[in-house]
Amino acid sequence: MGRTVNTKCKICGKFFYKRPSHKEKYSDHHCSLKCRAKDQIKDKKRTCKKCGEIFEYKRTEQQFCSVRCAASRPRKERKNNNGKNRPQTLLNLLKEDGWNGKCMVNTCNYELLLDIHRIIHGKDGGQYTRNNIVAICPNHHAEIHRLNKKLIYKGELSYKV
Repeated sequence: MGRTVNTKCKICGKFFYKRPSHKEKYSDHHCSLKCRAKDQIKDKKRTCKKCGEIFEYKRTEQQFCSVRCAASRPRKERKNNNGKNRPQTLLNLLKEDGWNGKCMVNTCNYELLLDIHRIIHGKDGGQYTRNNIVAICPNHHAEIHRLNKKLIYKGELSYKV
């Protein structure tokens, strides 16, 4: 014995089964999550900050009607990586100073993947500046942080800051 169809979808008009207790408890009836999402978005309209066109937004933080409008806003409004320099830019700074592209610990020649490490840690006010960064391999970086080892202060770097 199958369930009998007893409810009509508010969005698409499809008939489906809904438990009698749910039918009394909830006033909105949707046959699927897709129809429910359409119903929720239906009333959400916003004006585009660039062109002034009214559009239905899909995410609460959406402020522009299209990718074209979002890309054409002034550069100052775009995200700037929270004010931090990108790792590649930092590595380029080290290359300008004569760094050879390998881990800066004397005994290591690893060069495939390097981490940027701050000599004075961020929690102590250290910034990503030319005089406060070194490029080291992930193993030495983990060793410094996990064991609180001061490789940098013992003079074990091949490149002097």
